[in-house]
Amino acid sequence: MKRYSQSSATKAMQYVLTSGSKDIQLSIYSSIEDAKSEWNAIVPDENVFLQEQFLRVLEEYPPEGMQYRYLIFKDDQNLFGVAYCQVQYFKADESINQPIDGDDPCFFKAIGKSLRDLVSKMVEFNSLVCGNLLLTGEHGYYFDYSKVEQKQAYELLVDALNTTIQHLSKEGINTPLIFLKDYFPDTSSVAKKVYAPAKFHDFEFQPNMLLNIHPEWSNFDDYLSAMSSKYRVRARRAFKKGKDFSKRELSLEEIDENRERIYELYEMVLNHAGFNTMVLNKEYFFGLKKRLEDNFQLVGYYLNDELVGFYTTIINHEELEAHFLGFDHTYNRTHQIYLNMLYDMIKRGIYCGSKQLVFARTALEIKSSVGAVAHDMQCYLRLQNKLHNRLLMKSIVNYLNTPEEWTPRHPFKA
Repeated sequence: MKRYSQSSATKAMQYVLTSGSKDIQLSIYSSIEDAKSEWNAIVPDENVFLQEQFLRVLEEYPPEGMQYRYLIFKDDQNLFGVAYCQVQYFKADESINQPIDGDDPCFFKAIGKSLRDLVSKMVEFNSLVCGNLLLTGEHGYYFDYSKVEQKQAYELLVDALNTTIQHLSKEGINTPLIFLKDYFPDTSSVAKKVYAPAKFHDFEFQPNMLLNIHPEWSNFDDYLSAMSSKYRVRARRAFKKGKDFSKRELSLEEIDENRERIYELYEMVLNHAGFNTMVLNKEYFFGLKKRLEDNFQLVGYYLNDELVGFYTTIINHEELEAHFLGFDHTYNRTHQIYLNMLYDMIKRGIYCGSKQLVFARTALEIKSSVGAVAHDMQCYLRLQNKLHNRLLMKSIVNYLNTPEEWTPRHPFKA
């Protein structure tokens, strides 16, 4: 039995969850400012995406239709876990783009364009996401496993998400879908034992592309030397095509001055995607630079003093995260701008002393060609309507499970 109360001192709704014979206090906050004292006391330094400064950027410059909830777990007043949730409004006919050049990767393609358009106009709802729609990876929770067993933590997480759904309903926010995002195999093996009995459906939605940066790569030439001659030739061909670019990292003031053009280039890439769950705020990159300072980098590509592309990276402890980018696709054909960006991110990773470069999803084959390796990640979905969850979710998961056809490349010497 859950009990709840409103705490005016902490601006949190507090619930009591039962775990075995113990009572667990769950606090639900809607602002990182209100949650920060408890949140900062437990989140690890190794994950910048769970830290206050990054979460403040999302609150200050949120994607369209996105809200946030912060879940904090206590046992006898001792903190042992947190979970980060995004409440995202989803409207299918705005999230599904028209195909470009005959390519239509969205999950409605199997039922045909006409039916897809008809259905998409009828589908709109709020979803509760445990994780981060702007990232790929396990950024939805943290539990101290010296204080709670992993299986018990996942059981509490399911109970807490169910409670959050009820909590949102009291606020007038109907949330028919729960989405648990991105579990690596070592955590998913335990998670599935908990989530399957709770009627969550698991699926893989494109792998996370990761490049291990070898310690012997002290500079970019060492990386090139590790490649077979075929891929070194390919890299040098890309460099030659991109030689007319001038590149520079933009300061906070320059990001502010160029915000309209930066967003325009971001939209050029966004509009080529078949399916988008959210659209960035125009001020998002400015906010990242303001809050993360040197740990965030936006590099602009210029031709004849015109900004024609950019990429962004975030230093996350020993990882370098390849974040959002944008470019005019005209220059992808003539100057191989995207491939040059991938190589420049690798240079950045080596320069920063990172151990791994997280390229995330999409464009799997070209990322593979620069050395990234695919790592499968599990996601879990559940519709709150039991009948819909039983009858419809399997079909939705099958659409989401449709793999991208691509050939893994092996650019390094044996």
